[in-house]
This record gives sequence, structure tokens and C-alpha cells, in this order.
Amino acid sequence: MDACQSGKVVNEQVGRSMTAAGVESWGESAVETLLSPGDDLLAESLAQEVRIEEFLAEGTQGEVYRAEMNGRQVAVKWYKPEWIRIDPQLRERLKGTSVREPPSPRYLWPEAIVVSSERPGFGYVMPYRGPRFRDFDYVINEQLKVSLRTLATAFLQTAEDYELLHAPGLCYVDVSAGNIAVDPTTGEVRICDCDNVDVNGNGKHSVISGTDGFMAPEIVQMLDYPNRQSDLWSLAVLIFWAFVKNHPLLGRKEYECQVFTPKDQLRLLGPEALFIFDPDNPSNRPVTGYNIGALTYWPIYPEFMRELFMRAFTSGIRNPQGGRVYEGEWRDAMAQLRDSIITCPHCGAENFYDGDFPHWCWQCRTELVPPRRIVLPNASVVMEDGAALYPYHVDPTRHFDSSAPVALVVRHPQRRDLLGLENRTQAAWRVILPDQKELTVPPGGCVGLNPQVLIAFGSNMAEIV
Repeated sequence: MDACQSGKVVNEQVGRSMTAAGVESWGESAVETLLSPGDDLLAESLAQEVRIEEFLAEGTQGEVYRAEMNGRQVAVKWYKPEWIRIDPQLRERLKGTSVREPPSPRYLWPEAIVVSSERPGFGYVMPYRGPRFRDFDYVINEQLKVSLRTLATAFLQTAEDYELLHAPGLCYVDVSAGNIAVDPTTGEVRICDCDNVDVNGNGKHSVISGTDGFMAPEIVQMLDYPNRQSDLWSLAVLIFWAFVKNHPLLGRKEYECQVFTPKDQLRLLGPEALFIFDPDNPSNRPVTGYNIGALTYWPIYPEFMRELFMRAFTSGIRNPQGGRVYEGEWRDAMAQLRDSIITCPHCGAENFYDGDFPHWCWQCRTELVPPRRIVLPNASVVMEDGAALYPYHVDPTRHFDSSAPVALVVRHPQRRDLLGLENRTQAAWRVILPDQKELTVPPGGCVGLNPQVLIAFGSNMAEIV
């Protein structure tokens, strides 16, 4: 059973019930849509006309369209009449969200409520996502293959984005694979469906409780309502599922169900929630031949990653208010994970440098040699083709500024076996060679990755080892 596909959970005054899942692209379809190309809408608070151009997708709450506003390509979500009835506070919540600045540019944040003079109802206008971004559902379901470097980049950004959302006292309510999109090449993300965002503590008024499979055990059991702590649980589930290719709570106990029913799901994700790698209770361990992803991928990650997962799904179950992993911890871990990647020269599998050698590739068992690294005051980065240094690597005052690389590992144009570090800044580097000779590397220039070479990044010195 793929819990990711089971759908959202609606928190109504009369109880909670399952609804249809996520967003599906219809493509060419004879089904009548709520709006049509050429329809004109009004963005109320902006007093601007919005013209519908193309139907994109349908979800539980409404339909999404590509549109044009003031010469700019945007997207419009238009709500189904039944959803407006289910969520009577929707308009007021949207109005409150749209007057706030988005936490980061990666949020597809509501800009204004849109209405039509031709038909009842309303929707909202937001930035257009664009075709290069793909729903994370495809990653979770392994329909879209992305590198571990891409995943680490995506979750570094995602953790930072949720931290920025939570800092002023908001919660997302519905963190799930269907509400995040990723560029599979770069790892850049977009946070979608921001119309559920609410003030932390307002969860009892929320219609949405989350997406099936991502909800915290206390939400599944209706012991609490969505809040920042349940967002943290959902983020941990998403990260685990993406990296380990298995839901963190579905192991032997799921396998032993002759037919995995919705009742079983509620039981195993709620009152009987147990991490598949719980150190004190082995009764829900992954099953050989069934939980293939968990058994394959869990051992390949460095100890710091496994420790975070262990805490997220052990004390994080028992102590929702104090036991969960915070966004900054995930961000630190993703940066460290990305900096430690070693690619196997034989099969191309991504491995991780943790200082423990000899080390064998997890996929083909080829023995790996210790990689060339650059050691900075606050990090150690494996120098592989395509690896990068960001502002936060070389300047502690720019904590997790990964806006653009300041240095990039590149291959020599003639000698493809040689790697160099290219200066991507606007300032020259001072380089000290092992014989104490000094060089100046101008912007766009390269320095060879030779041991004992020192590079000055401002007042911070780094050494290649």
C-alpha cells in the first residue's frame, strides 16, 4: 500500500474523513472545467485583471490554471463550490495570508484573491511554477530518479523555507510530497498549496489535517490539531521516505496484515506507531524482499543522518512537543551530507565520506580511496567534479547562504583526469603552494586540487588535503 496516494484528511466539525489525493494533470480531457481560456478575473487587492490561458491540473480543493496578469505569467487556483462550503473560513484565511510577505521566494504564495463578474466563487493568484519543477510525489514513488546530491540540496532549501515560515508563528498544516516541487537537475524547490497556511495554534479551525501517510501520530489519533510540531513530523517523514525509499513506520507490522486496510493504516500510523529501526523494539523491522528500499539504503548514510532519523521517529513519537528534529538541524545535516558525497568510479553510485576507511561502495563493493577534500574553519567538503563551495562555507556571517557558488570543482579542458577549483567570485584569491610560493587566482581562474595548497577566502584560510 502506498500511503502517499491515499489522499488528504479533512478535519470537519463533524469529524474527519478521507478525500481524493493530490493533484493530477488531466492533459487533454473532455471533462468540463470551472474556468475557460480567455476568462477574465479581477485580483481584488491589486485591482489588476487576470486572464486565464490554460488549464493545468485538478486537486481536492479546486483547479489550477496558467494565467497572465499585468504582462506576467502567473497561476490561478479556483475553488470548487463544494470546497468553499466545507471551508467557510477559507476567504478570510487567504486574505490574511496574501497581505503577508512570502517567507522566501520559493513559496508560491497567494498574492491576491481573484473573483469573476461572470460566475460565483473565488480563487487566488500566485507565482507560476513552470514546467521544470516536478511534484515530489514522483520522487517518493521512484518514478523520477534524482541524485542524492540533488535531494540534499532540495531538503536544505525546504528545511530553511519551513524555518522561515515557522519563525513568525505560522504553520503549513499539510507538509507532504504533493505540496513540494523540485527541479530534478539543480535541487531547487517550490513550496506549493500555501492556502492552508495558518497561524500556529489555529489548527482546530483548519479544514485540512494533513495528507495520509505524512500526518503525525497525535493528529491521526485526533489528540491534537495541526501545528508547528506536526509540520516537523511531516518534514521528517518526507526526508526519510525520499532518502530511504520506505515509510518510517511501515515494516513487519504492515507485512503481517493479510490485507492492509484503512483501519490497519490508522492503527500503525497512530496508536501503534513504531519506527522500523527502533533500537529497543525490533517487532516492526524491515522485511527482506518486501521493504527493499529500507534494507538497501539505511546502511549507506553517515551516522549523523541515522541519529537524526532515530530521534525523529522514537522520541518524536513519544514527545511531540520536545522530541522532534527542528528545521535547522535538518538544514545542517543536508549541508554536511552534500559536502561528503563520493561517487564510485566503477559504478557511479553516490557514497559518503565519514572518515572511516577502508570503505567499499554500497552498490558494487569496489574499494574506494579517501577523496581529495578542502578543509575550512566550519566544514570539510569532498572535492568531486561538480561539487561547490557556497558563501556560508567561506564566510561564517553568511550562514547557509547558498544563493550562488563562490567556487566550483571543474575538470581540466585537456586533461580530463585533473580537477581544479574555479574562482566564481568577483575578487582574486590568494593561494599559498606547499613550497610557500604565493599565487593570485583571478575571477574565472582555477587552482589545482593538490594537497597542502592553502586558499585564503578573505580572512578565512582553507587547506586542500
